[in-house]
Amino acid sequence: MTDKQQDLVRRWSAVLSGAGAAIDWVREVRGNAKQLDNEADDLIRQLRRVRNQARDLGRVSATPMTIGFFGVSQAGKSHLLSSLAASDDGRLGADYGGQHVDFIDHVNPPGGGKESTGLVTRFTRREVDVQDPAFPVEVRLFREIDLAKILANAWFSDFDREQVAFVLDEHSVDKALGAYAGREDGPIPADSGMNEDDVISLWDYVQGNWGSSVAFLENGYWSRVLQLAPRLATRERARLFSVLWGGLDELSRVYEQVADSLRRLGHAELAYVSLDALVRRSGDTLQANPDSIMSVDILNRLGRGNDVGLSVRPAHEGSLAPAVSIPASHLAALTTELVFPLVQRPCHKSVEAVDLLDFPGYRGRFNVASLDRIPRDTADSDPVAQLLLRGKVAYLFERYTESQEMNGLVMCVNANTPFEVTDVVKVLENWVHRTQGDSAASRGSRKCGLFWVMTKMDTRIESILRLDDGQVAKTCDDLIKQTLDDRFGSEEWMRQWAPGQPFDNCYMARKPGYGDYFIDISGGVEHAVRPERQDKLQAVRRTFVASAEIRKRFADPDAAWTALLTLNDGGMARLGAAIDGIADLDYKLKRLYDQLHDNLAGKSGVFGRLKKYHQHVDAVDADEKQAVAATLVTGLGSQYRKVPELLHVMELSSEDLRELYLRPNVPTPADAVVVEQPSEPVAPFNPFAALVGADAVPPTPVARVREVMPLRKTGDHLFAEVVFQRWLSHLRDLPARHRLLESLQISGDTVQALVDELITGAHRLRLQEKLEQLLTQRQDSGSKREQLASRQVLRAQTVLRDFLAWQGWLDVDAAQRPTSDFNQGRRLFESATALDANGLPDLPEREIDMAQAFLGYWFTGLKELVLSNAGHLAGREITREQNETLGRIFQTLTRD
Repeated sequence: MTDKQQDLVRRWSAVLSGAGAAIDWVREVRGNAKQLDNEADDLIRQLRRVRNQARDLGRVSATPMTIGFFGVSQAGKSHLLSSLAASDDGRLGADYGGQHVDFIDHVNPPGGGKESTGLVTRFTRREVDVQDPAFPVEVRLFREIDLAKILANAWFSDFDREQVAFVLDEHSVDKALGAYAGREDGPIPADSGMNEDDVISLWDYVQGNWGSSVAFLENGYWSRVLQLAPRLATRERARLFSVLWGGLDELSRVYEQVADSLRRLGHAELAYVSLDALVRRSGDTLQANPDSIMSVDILNRLGRGNDVGLSVRPAHEGSLAPAVSIPASHLAALTTELVFPLVQRPCHKSVEAVDLLDFPGYRGRFNVASLDRIPRDTADSDPVAQLLLRGKVAYLFERYTESQEMNGLVMCVNANTPFEVTDVVKVLENWVHRTQGDSAASRGSRKCGLFWVMTKMDTRIESILRLDDGQVAKTCDDLIKQTLDDRFGSEEWMRQWAPGQPFDNCYMARKPGYGDYFIDISGGVEHAVRPERQDKLQAVRRTFVASAEIRKRFADPDAAWTALLTLNDGGMARLGAAIDGIADLDYKLKRLYDQLHDNLAGKSGVFGRLKKYHQHVDAVDADEKQAVAATLVTGLGSQYRKVPELLHVMELSSEDLRELYLRPNVPTPADAVVVEQPSEPVAPFNPFAALVGADAVPPTPVARVREVMPLRKTGDHLFAEVVFQRWLSHLRDLPARHRLLESLQISGDTVQALVDELITGAHRLRLQEKLEQLLTQRQDSGSKREQLASRQVLRAQTVLRDFLAWQGWLDVDAAQRPTSDFNQGRRLFESATALDANGLPDLPEREIDMAQAFLGYWFTGLKELVLSNAGHLAGREITREQNETLGRIFQTLTRD
């Protein structure tokens, strides 16, 4: 590793341990700090997210600069990769324990026109540390939590949820949780293979991909799973998670069996296998092995008697453990990556210092109503294996994106067919945001790492040459529409990669030796463009270069066309030169440093939220609040007509509140919990107060012992608590909803500042107490909870909506409210029209824009709310010792 890599590894390790210490601190302190307690669960969840990120980015900080090859077309993708990575003689050779292995001849099985692999292949020129020559093949393995994500992906993406019999409701959740009641505080087994960080990653994955479909799980399921999952056995976890794959016993059995093999491997993430896992020996020669773990067909043996055992030596902290035999189908399911160490220099020197990742071709999804409706490729095809394969292939790219394994990506698209796999749109957007930047400004500050390559252009050119001259312009435009704009053209990053500049990093490629319709070829060598095609090719070139659609997506259309028709190259030299522009390791490390800085210095991150509880840091003065107010008025004022829509999305839905009210772990109104509440401290008498301009307080008895007053908490008190906490969490999630904010044309930083001030104001104005007062008003104790739900939901919504709309100013006497900066000297939220003697509105001559009048009040009220928040210390309930502990955590995080 370089010095920069070692520094990054150390820093991310500090973030990992610091976030863990912060979790312990929040758990310890929440009991004596009400404001912290309201946000504690969300803070802990955010801190676990940081831990997951730190674990991933700390590991990838130690790896080489890496470029992925991704797409639907396996043939075009394989050609690009092999053309760049192969040696001068066109071979991809590796040395496994002294045995030469050729990737094309020996490892990559014949596909027969279909995608043949179900794992990622890493082509690298780093030396693999082989400790046992009998086990020379390095593979990387999933963690157990990844299996749950794969099966969830299969369920939600391959089944039509409008037709399936399974319903995600109270009954199905109770069935999954019921058997494990009371085990939340039990011991965690030493070989558990799962922790709370893992559960958070599963929660985020499911919610982020299928949020509306799994909203019911937010009301109690995940909080229970956080406590239960690390404490359960593998079979029990399969049942616990089964609601994520429709309760299908067949998928639960796969989880249980494959996870058990992983347990036997000690939950290793790195392992070594013999060459038999890849190739078959015939005497002294090697042959392709149809039973290789590379082959997708091996998954059909899951749970069947015809499976074979493979010996695996798991690696733990650099040392090999004894060999363990597991079924080949299980190893194939568990393997994320095969490491293929190349021994010869590539013909394109631009990729010599980088690792190349070959992803399996993305697959279409089934969209069926039941397991027996899944089509079978052959008589031996297993529907469960088909589901597992599709879920795994889709998840692989998501996982590698999440961990930022590749900072460059070659997106391979067939130039002759429309791009039809819609699922790719979201995963590609996620990759762009994570590795390139989530805004045009951040992407524009670095070289573009996404290369959009249109493959099989020889076929496309031939079809163009057969057209009439009048049709050529349209087919040039159609090339962009079919391969790019129809599916991706509306995406923010495609419309504006950098400020004022659309994405234009497109390339074309063809396979030399093919396309003899317009090139003279003999013996596989291209000699010249056929004379009879010269004039038409020149005309096509002129049309191509002049096309507005082409010029929008190709930075240099003329150079792209020239490279495409270069003999015995087909555009690869130009692509290789472009990749060389990001091949420097610093390209990757710079992005990792940026994210490290965002975590530690960003005020909107979880550490920024925690700093508000550190009293030394939290001395925010009025000048700083004035700047925040100005930022909000500027950022929101320019889009003031979108503010009502923003306020609407800040609300909690009726469905969410109803499920919160009816969930089993919230007591009924008849139930009650007695808690001890400390009384307010009594101020001592100061007869000299007038000396400093203060009012003397009449002497009152001072209690020698702190009085404790019992408070009887009903289910509606607890409902008020969970509503307030859910609302805070809902607000905290808004700045990360990039698509929503893009539609509103409001920046994430502006929304983050708004959320911070609204939450501070809600605590300062005791909004939770208002919720409690309204929700605990006298009601018919004999009514069933279902009969009270609508009324309680409406009451809760009323309190939250009123706060968002009026910001607490309606609780202030009208004469005491600030004057509006916009509404002609009126007090905040004063009626715009007066009443005449008859009690009728005295309307002005000109019509009033009521929306603008309200927003004039709202913006003034927001500014005053922010200014009033100055000096409200979130950490005022925290003891000196607890404050010092938090300070030490921050020192650890930022120590060089």
